[in-house]
Amino acid sequence: KTQLLLAMPLATPRPASSARARGSSSPLSAHARPKTAPVSKSTATTTTPSSLSRSAKPSRAPPTTVGLAVKKAESTKIDGFIKSGDILCTERTTGHNMLLLSVLAHNSSATVRQLLESGVFGPEQLNQRSVQLGSALSAAVRYELPLDVLEKMLAGGARVHLDRPAVCPLYWACSTGNLPALRLLVAALQEQPTGFDVPPAAPAAAA
Repeated sequence: KTQLLLAMPLATPRPASSARARGSSSPLSAHARPKTAPVSKSTATTTTPSSLSRSAKPSRAPPTTVGLAVKKAESTKIDGFIKSGDILCTERTTGHNMLLLSVLAHNSSATVRQLLESGVFGPEQLNQRSVQLGSALSAAVRYELPLDVLEKMLAGGARVHLDRPAVCPLYWACSTGNLPALRLLVAALQEQPTGFDVPPAAPAAAA
């Protein structure tokens, strides 16, 4: 038996590096390094901070080209929109017509004059009212536009609406201390229907 054992060739030990390179099939090594399924590029989803910010913000319609021209007081573009009839459109983001929008921008009274002198804004547009801001006339008095602008609005058919104080032209004339505008509005009240009964002046008492 001793001679038989000595005659058998000795097994050469395998280096550890070659064993790791070829992989081990023992249950222990397989359990120690579990294989993970490859993730395909088509199913992988990556969430970036920019995508989160885009999804968190609600979508908002961009302002119209006409509205931007009115806000920036670009008279040449406004003339083109007047000729094409696009000036009568309504701003998508605010719901205001272009005349009221030009008053609210109040960066140039010339834009308001330009729109009024175009003749395309009739009583319907002049008396279109916003719940928060009232009519173009009310906003013009609130932002203290020149008196000639108020006169053009009244001549075009704007009415002195006797509404709640926040949207009443008379309220803003008193609040801003604009006495010429107040005189103009009171005079207009005597000449136009307001929807309210305006009592006539009391006759002078006999001496």
